[in-house]
Amino acid sequence: MLEDYIKNLKYPFIAFYNIIMNDKIDDINTNIFVKYFFNYHMKLCIEHNLLCLKNELKPLTYNTIYDIYIIISRQQSIVPFLTKFKESYTNMYFWKLNIDKQIEYLKNVHLKFLSYFDASKSMLYYHVKLKQMVDIDKPVNYYHVEDMVDRLKKTYSLFKHSFFEKNDIIIVSLYEFVDLNLKNMIKYIEYIFNKINMIMKQNITYFELYNNYRHQLLSILSNDNMIEIIEHNSEIDSDIDINDMQFINKMGSQIVV
Repeated sequence: MLEDYIKNLKYPFIAFYNIIMNDKIDDINTNIFVKYFFNYHMKLCIEHNLLCLKNELKPLTYNTIYDIYIIISRQQSIVPFLTKFKESYTNMYFWKLNIDKQIEYLKNVHLKFLSYFDASKSMLYYHVKLKQMVDIDKPVNYYHVEDMVDRLKKTYSLFKHSFFEKNDIIIVSLYEFVDLNLKNMIKYIEYIFNKINMIMKQNITYFELYNNYRHQLLSILSNDNMIEIIEHNSEIDSDIDINDMQFINKMGSQIVV
């Protein structure tokens, strides 16, 4: 089969050049070859920009290659943000999930965090209610202090130390916190909420964007509508070569950055 032939090429770039320079192969079939070529030699295609041969590429084939590189470029622009998140969020179970499950998991973690601050179903956040309920000029009510400490402990337990450290979130000890006046306690609660809420929103968006680009790439590389088959060039060797489909799934089935 054509797919197996392209997958097992010993000299993939020689095969690529011979196909695009063959006037007997029309644009549709060249495009089919290119899609298989990217599927199985993605790493090589990233290391060596195939658009350098744009003068030899037929219109449909050129547009396909161009679109693929645009999507890959957009994916790669997101990778540094995902890398930072991976360094900060050390939940090993999460990193073993596929990206669809990861997005779902992150949204649930975000909701749990919001619930600690009464923000999962209401816009009247915990720190806002505190400002309305208590008189900051009066002595501290230890019920409120215990409640704030409990919510902070849950938040810290949910994200762990590395998350706070890598994201430059200020951590205060229990003794430092209870030594604050009520006004500053509430300010710290508000600071923690705003900082983590922003980080979670941003990273969920990055994961969703990356996944969207991944689906776009897989859609372009699909040959579901393939009708015609290219005749093999007998002059091209076909010994086993590496399978570089891994790049597409690098952060697809499982994000590893």
